[in-house]
Amino acid sequence: MIKEIGKYNVDFEGISYDGKIPYEMVIIEEFAEGKPVKGSKKTLYFRGEKNYIMPVFSTEEAVEMYLQYANNTKLQICSKVVVEEVHNSGRRTRTRGNSVQEAMKVLRAELLRHGDLYNGFQASIESSVKEQQVLSQHRNSDTIAKGILRRIIGEE
Repeated sequence: MIKEIGKYNVDFEGISYDGKIPYEMVIIEEFAEGKPVKGSKKTLYFRGEKNYIMPVFSTEEAVEMYLQYANNTKLQICSKVVVEEVHNSGRRTRTRGNSVQEAMKVLRAELLRHGDLYNGFQASIESSVKEQQVLSQHRNSDTIAKGILRRIIGEE
């Protein structure tokens, strides 16, 4: 499955084995003007263990974080969620959660603040509602999106 992320193509090749150890093979290649950049192709192997979390490649910055590794590098994936908080002072704190449930608690708390993250979720839901043509029955996508988001975070 190939995913286009900015100037990169990220190709998730699936599982390959190193003896008995499974690895998720990912090929990253940079493109310029619709053509691959010579020498940019890199294959990385992410060690698949029980309850591992595959890295999310959603932005160019996220992809570039892994381009620091040499071609054919084998990486062990963190099986716990890392939560990073940025305080008003700009100071960052990092904590490791033991489960996705803990990460969801943090996400819920952040959504309950009705800040930028809440607004982003609302805009995304509103966009999805419009795409699914639910608006043929309901005119106000903003109200629908807010209602869906309130249900997700348990305010209704």
